[in-house]
Amino acid sequence: MIQKKYLAQNFGQAAKTYQQYSFIQDLAADILLNYILIKNPKNILELGCGPGNFTKKLANKFSEAKVTAIDISKEMLEVAMLEVPKSDLNRFKFIQADAETFLADPEEKFDLIISNATLQWLNMVKQKGYFAVSMFGPKTFKELAEVLAEENIKIAAQYFKDLAAYQQIFAEGKETFIEKEYPSLLDLLKYIKNTGTKHHQKSLIKGLWTKKKVEKLESKYLARFGKIKVTYHLIFARGHSDRT
Repeated sequence: MIQKKYLAQNFGQAAKTYQQYSFIQDLAADILLNYILIKNPKNILELGCGPGNFTKKLANKFSEAKVTAIDISKEMLEVAMLEVPKSDLNRFKFIQADAETFLADPEEKFDLIISNATLQWLNMVKQKGYFAVSMFGPKTFKELAEVLAEENIKIAAQYFKDLAAYQQIFAEGKETFIEKEYPSLLDLLKYIKNTGTKHHQKSLIKGLWTKKKVEKLESKYLARFGKIKVTYHLIFARGHSDRT
């Protein structure tokens, strides 16, 4: 189970660095925008807006739509609000909330509910409506997971749902795998930290990332894979959901 307390803390700490390191989230956002089937939505709900990277893309694509953007992190929302041009503020509403328990005004109807790189952190989907979402799948960082398995440590991605699980909810789904190489294990860990996607249970990794330990893990990583590479497992889904 994903612990929301640590989730909010991790993303809050990464609010000022997220945009610099979120290349894979931005790639997923561009793919997701082209995956949306609904035309000209008037009222959009974005789950997990983070610092507003995808919110801006969404608002530009649907220039007449109103956007309600929610996020569990107050710090992320503060950054997102600064990104919105003052001339567009009347189209945006930013709300700090847990996407799993968020209850919109019953008078407010959303014709598009969308989420980029967020749904994997949730335990279930409760909202109803037309969905278009991107998520990280369980094979994300699979190389790192193999190395850390020798230390009896699991990473957050191993708790994520796979494509089959989302296909039970959505009408359509697809997945893609993207590999990226990092100069060192430390650079990979820096990326993870600065996007807020580090392990949600700090007690499990306390004391792991000493300089000596990182060097040891990097040696194991290189021996197993020949380089510091990682796989990003991206899942995209769309359609109407009426499950609760």
